Amino acid sequence: MEEDRGSAARAAVRARLAHAEVCRERLWPRGAGRRAPAEPGASPLEMTALARVLAHRVPEQRVRVEAGMSIAALNRVLAEAGQWLPLSLPDGAGRDTVGGVLAAGLEGPWRGGYGPLLERVNALTVLTPGFGELRLRASAARHVPGPNPLRLFLGTGGALGIILDATLTVSWLAPTRAAWLLEAGGPWAAAEIMAALEELGRPWARLLTLGAARPLVWAEWHGSPEEVSSLTARLGRSTPAADPPSLAPVRSGLTGLVPRRHLPALLGAWPCGQGLWVEWQSGWYWGRLPDPEARRRMAAWIRERGGAARSPAGPGWGRSGPAEAVWRRLKALYDPAGVLPGPVPAGG
Repeated sequence: MEEDRGSAARAAVRARLAHAEVCRERLWPRGAGRRAPAEPGASPLEMTALARVLAHRVPEQRVRVEAGMSIAALNRVLAEAGQWLPLSLPDGAGRDTVGGVLAAGLEGPWRGGYGPLLERVNALTVLTPGFGELRLRASAARHVPGPNPLRLFLGTGGALGIILDATLTVSWLAPTRAAWLLEAGGPWAAAEIMAALEELGRPWARLLTLGAARPLVWAEWHGSPEEVSSLTARLGRSTPAADPPSLAPVRSGLTGLVPRRHLPALLGAWPCGQGLWVEWQSGWYWGRLPDPEARRRMAAWIRERGGAARSPAGPGWGRSGPAEAVWRRLKALYDPAGVLPGPVPAGG
């Protein structure tokens, strides 16, 4: 019965896209997290009915999951086999869907301890207006000269195609997890604490600062009982390794990467009173800002220092020069009628 419902849900998405092409109706793919704002005049295309685990190869640490399944639901399934997908967002509470996070190109605070999410993507099934349903594999693309076609659909907000499912590498759950919450008097004191923690061992599952002017340090270790016991002897009693207090939903904010040498300055430059998470092993950050002007100023500050800045709501469409020309050619090929998010191609 579940398989029949899942097949019907896929057929409904295909039919909805075909109808939109005929009627020139703009669509807005939407998951449970509903992070990306709707484009004016676009009709929602609900993806949450695509919520099955299609295959789980436990020894190979791979799972094929439909795009509408939430991260929290996927991890509940994986936990039965002692595995998990190291992905959570500071304001998502697990509601964000697999397809939504991949389409938005988002990373989370586990990047430092478990690596980038994008490197865990082994294959995608994507529904495109221009080429129909595509099955793209990262392993095959690595041996083909030129750009990896799979990457066209990661971080482009569904502008070229709708992700139907993804095959991902997952991790084993550590036998012991522990966290320590430490106070830091300021950004440079936090940097000193982080350096001392990395001397004790690496990689940590995540080394976070919470807040900016007077940050708290959240140090979380996943490993053996012996490792945790050794750290406890140095750091004192640990706290339960749950998530730190989540941020309120971030609509006006930034996320991205900053070179590690600039992290203390990032904390000092961030407007006071706004939520900010920074992972110090990777340079990943995620924070709230009071208004668009503050976001523009912080984005410029970060980019001047060699970092990357984007909205947690998904990609922006502003491009210039050669990049704009390439983007418009891709858009015209994959979405000639301009029914998906992003700029409508010429003649669309």
